[in-house]
Amino acid sequence: KMKTIVTQIYVKKDNKILMVQENKIGKKGKWNMPAGKLEENETLIDAAIRETKEETNLDVHINGLIAIQESITEMGQLIIFYFKGEYIAGEVSFNQEEISDVKWMTEEEIKDMDHSIIRGGETIDSILELANENLISLDRIKIENFLK
Repeated sequence: KMKTIVTQIYVKKDNKILMVQENKIGKKGKWNMPAGKLEENETLIDAAIRETKEETNLDVHINGLIAIQESITEMGQLIIFYFKGEYIAGEVSFNQEEISDVKWMTEEEIKDMDHSIIRGGETIDSILELANENLISLDRIKIENFLK
């Protein structure tokens, strides 16, 4: 059974949220926030920044952790870390083999979308709510020197 760790990033700019439309088989046409699997010897923060860059060409800064979602199925264990980020720089561009569109959307536009075309469906509403509440700060993810 597999263990998969994924980072997903909520990035806001001018009151709009960064969304990508998947173009890979099995997920074609589905909208999602930038997300992807952790690579070997990569930190969660680095993965979140890299995936956003790979999918949208944008540079982001990670501000904190919104939530962690865990599910265990017959396929194995899936853990998703939802981070909140802010846009730093860059113009949107994407690899059309993987992504068919990138858009900045308002919360209303996302909430009005049919859940069947959002990857992870119902979860996105929770993330939109939680993103505006207190985040877990990054120094609580990387606790160092706690044995003093």
